[in-house]
Amino acid sequence: MLFRRFFSVYSIHSFLLLFFLFVWLFAAWIWFYFEKPFKGYILFSSVIPTILLSFRVFFVSKKEFIDHILFKDMTNLSSYQVLERIYHNFQYVDIFRALQTYAIEAGGAILKISNANSLQSILEKDFTGDNDRSITKPTYKSFATQFDKSEFFPDTIFIVILNELETSVIKFELEHYTNKGKFSLAIQKPEDGDKIFEKVEALAQENSIYKNSIIEVEITGEIKNYFGETESKERIELNFLEKEKIDDAKIILDAEIQKVLQNSIFDFIENYEILQKSNIPLKRGILFYGPPGTGKTYTSKYIANKLQNVTSVIGKGKSLFEIKSICQIARLLQPSLVILEDVDLLFSSRDINYQTTLLGEFLDQLDGISKNDKVCFILTTNSIERIESAIKDRPGRISQCIFMGALSKDLRKKFIESYLQQYGASCENIDEIVAMTKNATQAFLKELVIRTIQIVATETRNTVSSVDEARLIEAYKIMIKDSNHHSRNILGFAIDN
Repeated sequence: MLFRRFFSVYSIHSFLLLFFLFVWLFAAWIWFYFEKPFKGYILFSSVIPTILLSFRVFFVSKKEFIDHILFKDMTNLSSYQVLERIYHNFQYVDIFRALQTYAIEAGGAILKISNANSLQSILEKDFTGDNDRSITKPTYKSFATQFDKSEFFPDTIFIVILNELETSVIKFELEHYTNKGKFSLAIQKPEDGDKIFEKVEALAQENSIYKNSIIEVEITGEIKNYFGETESKERIELNFLEKEKIDDAKIILDAEIQKVLQNSIFDFIENYEILQKSNIPLKRGILFYGPPGTGKTYTSKYIANKLQNVTSVIGKGKSLFEIKSICQIARLLQPSLVILEDVDLLFSSRDINYQTTLLGEFLDQLDGISKNDKVCFILTTNSIERIESAIKDRPGRISQCIFMGALSKDLRKKFIESYLQQYGASCENIDEIVAMTKNATQAFLKELVIRTIQIVATETRNTVSSVDEARLIEAYKIMIKDSNHHSRNILGFAIDN
């Protein structure tokens, strides 16, 4: 170890020391063969290595080294074991804050410093040289902590805890290649380490930044550099969505559907505690089905925004491939609502499904949620006939299927008036256009209002405060002009009478 300390391959002092020692040996060789012609030079060349050697021994402080900072007050280091746990990128902030809380409660020291070596290597002093032992400043990375707020967190922290009950060292870091948080713990008794992990995870769960928010699961692709080399692997991210205040008076839903939602979702979730005492399972699944554009996603978002003290987790598209992670997130943040859109794309009948492994995983996750887990599911589909029967026809998995169809005459009128108001406009009489749009979907009515506002704004070169019904009819005729069966389906007239 002394030799390694003197001759660290990464230290400039070591290179200088070796250089001057070579000079000294060369001078000594000249002195031996030429009868002491260079005594002054020999003295000079021997003093310099001595000074450098003394500098390295007496003036390079051990306090600069990571192993001394972390383990200087600990004895019997050979008895320590290093335990590790890995967390998703989106859990980094929660675990980081939980570790800070845990360190404060335990009277530990939080060190915002960095060193590239693993905690195991630091514990064993497995370094290639002094530079390898040195400390550096951590890199700070921005993380979203709310819908409209981000904060910077260091990519590495160390925590040293020394008290009567616990002696441990913690390293928590963000591994940039895998985009995952690595929690390393050096402790003497593994069973004590498991308790620390559990306590930190409980603190993270209790105080999660995602609690009671609406979050959307996103799968980000791997990042490659100019040469095509992977710099960052694919990862799961949670994006905050804005939680809006809901005015029930502005919600355009069939009265019968509203009653079903009140009973099956709102009353059910609000009375979890009472239902649990009655030993009623606290998980529930609802399937919204119907033609495209009939308000399935709209209704799901309405439910997510109206629920209080519930975390809503939205999965769609590529994120459905991570259904296991979605369900784990829901259990972690319960009480929770899981919204899975267009499930027929991946969870169709096994006879026509090329993703049977994923289908099986989804069924396992639905069954794996215990009766005391406060997790509800809302699934949406445009093609209920494609859905695997083990999902839609199994009450323990899906409790109710709700058809979302065309709006009634009164609801069409209310929808058009409401959507005009969103653009600061109104129309005195819309009875004719309401009659003309029988069987039209909500998506078509929405586009109708947008087209009308566009026509009026373009002509007046001003913002629109009111429109005539004639302009609504004009926009309607433009939208259905020269339409055949297929184009009428696209416009929203796919529903049979």
